[in-house]
Amino acid sequence: MRATFLDARLEAAYRRDGYVTVPLLDPDEVATLRALYEDLGTPAGAPEREGTFNTWNPFDAAYKSAVDAGVIAVLGPHLAALFDRQRILLSNFLVKYPGDRGEMPIHQDTSMVLEPEHRSAEVWVALEDTGADNGELWMVPG
Repeated sequence: MRATFLDARLEAAYRRDGYVTVPLLDPDEVATLRALYEDLGTPAGAPEREGTFNTWNPFDAAYKSAVDAGVIAVLGPHLAALFDRQRILLSNFLVKYPGDRGEMPIHQDTSMVLEPEHRSAEVWVALEDTGADNGELWMVPG
């Protein structure tokens, strides 16, 4: 199976731990993505500022296409520099509102490929500072 990452050190860490962390966006790029989310507005069916929702879930194809194109415009060049011939399958915003209903239990994200033949990776980028009190991402090695 070919490498997932272009950098051999990242590849080794990914194969060992199942994840890597890398600096990705500058503050202007983060601002661009935040503005994209704000400009597109909240899709129909999103909860009223509580719990969580994923912008891929609404049945509004135009909305999903606008999110996908906008996110890829910012992230695409960075991902091309990191990954070995990978293809972006979809891009979205995951919104986690403050409060108990916004908590997300430990879980494993679904793969979008046949793992014996291909490899997938998910890229998570926080658009605000995170910590133990507001949605910090935890990874479990292996």
